[in-house]
Amino acid sequence: MTGFKASSLIVTGAVVVAMATGCGSSTTSSTATSSATTSSSGASSAASTAAAAQSPANIGTLQTYVGAKGKATGAPITIGYVNLQGGAPSAPEAYQAAQAATAALNNNLGGIQGHRVKLEACHIVSSEEQGQECGQQMVNDPNVKLVITGAVQIGADALHHTIGGKLPTISGVPLNLSDVSSPNAFALNAGLFGSTPGEVTYAVKTLHAKKVAVIGATDDPAAVRAVTTTIAALKAAGVQATRAGFSQNATDVVAPLEAANVASADAIIAIVITPPTVIATAKALVQLGVKAPVLGIGSVLTPQVQSGLGDFPKWTYNFVSLNPAVPDPDGQIAAYAGVMKAYQPNAPLAGDSTFTFGAFMSTAKILNGMKGSLTTANIAAAFKAFTGPGYLNPPNYKFGSIPIGPGLGSLESRFYTYHGANQWSDATDGKWIGPS
Repeated sequence: MTGFKASSLIVTGAVVVAMATGCGSSTTSSTATSSATTSSSGASSAASTAAAAQSPANIGTLQTYVGAKGKATGAPITIGYVNLQGGAPSAPEAYQAAQAATAALNNNLGGIQGHRVKLEACHIVSSEEQGQECGQQMVNDPNVKLVITGAVQIGADALHHTIGGKLPTISGVPLNLSDVSSPNAFALNAGLFGSTPGEVTYAVKTLHAKKVAVIGATDDPAAVRAVTTTIAALKAAGVQATRAGFSQNATDVVAPLEAANVASADAIIAIVITPPTVIATAKALVQLGVKAPVLGIGSVLTPQVQSGLGDFPKWTYNFVSLNPAVPDPDGQIAAYAGVMKAYQPNAPLAGDSTFTFGAFMSTAKILNGMKGSLTTANIAAAFKAFTGPGYLNPPNYKFGSIPIGPGLGSLESRFYTYHGANQWSDATDGKWIGPS
């Protein structure tokens, strides 16, 4: 996803993998605009058909996870999909992952309870009103059984308000309070809400930091809240915390970082998202000779940052899903990469692709294992009862247990350290960590 705002406080990213295009689902797509909603149909491409003839690499891992295999032949089940794309910020890679996941479900994973999956997509470009339009599109189609969202930084509140709990709405990555507090809304990772607990726990328990500097923009309300919450949590843990603030568009942040005593800190928590601010922060930390570990957000790993610095900053990054650049012992990353290569070879594995793909596979597992018919009420009940594991996401969930909102099932995250030249290490040794 490019053009992040600080309201996307924790979205994953990794080294972008370049591949060729292909799509293999029966997909209806519409893009909401401020004046109208347009739609167009997409047919399966030759590349998708060829891919379907030969199973994607490592597909067996996914077949075991969802509990089915083979080609789906039953009557279609329609899944709504809402994503933010076409404006700035935009996450087109998330929609590519939705298409690849749908193709794999239909061709290799037995669909959902044997039913072929039909994807009905609506794209928000730049306004809350478009979230309302997408919500209306979903609730007005009697065939839509549930809605999955990609990266929706804009329009989420209107989307949830319009759906009003009539359809289970599954967030690939929760970036708004409405994603976890609305009726029948469920999030399959901690998203925005995982940055503070994960980073504070890592700084205190793993780094044993006594002095921490927290860096963030002062002109984005979500960033201000995150910085304030992080500092409060650090102080509650007995850690001395200072803060450094500046505009999201700042290009020279040496002075505020120096004022926050970053040079003497045991750790730095960098809640910076926009490429210019990430680049400025990384340069300032080098200029000030800071040697302490820097904890960053996975979403900063964008081509703009890599180009601006010549490589990504050598920080330790907080991820609320697995890092696609680091193989996992269960083989989930390898199976994900195999499907994407087969059905959407031009899409990056990183960015918001990971969240959407994981949401589709977790949804398939939940619905394949549920009791009763595929009614919206039964689907919502199945999500409420789901305890994990998620695909590419945390292993354990307990919906209704986290005060932020009943739709948030986990606050756990992972940490990975970047060493430069596309080299990574797992900073938490395969463990998910959450509030201490």
